[in-house]
Amino acid sequence: MKTEKYPIQVRQANGTYKTSSVHGLSASCTAGDQNAADALGRKLFKERFIKATELPREPHLEYNGRTHWQLEARKP
Repeated sequence: MKTEKYPIQVRQANGTYKTSSVHGLSASCTAGDQNAADALGRKLFKERFIKATELPREPHLEYNGRTHWQLEARKP
């Protein structure tokens, strides 16, 4: 199965987790960064969405309330 992957960021501010935009779409959620990333994946890819995976933190980078994710979907 061939897949496509998109890196995104999820930012936490005022109790809401908001994703970066991909193709003009973004998502937000108050339940957590995983839920926000999953919501964007479902919004972008519909039934082709497979998963959102949090990427490991790099010790030399400042995160300032952001987490880094990778969305994975089946290619059409």
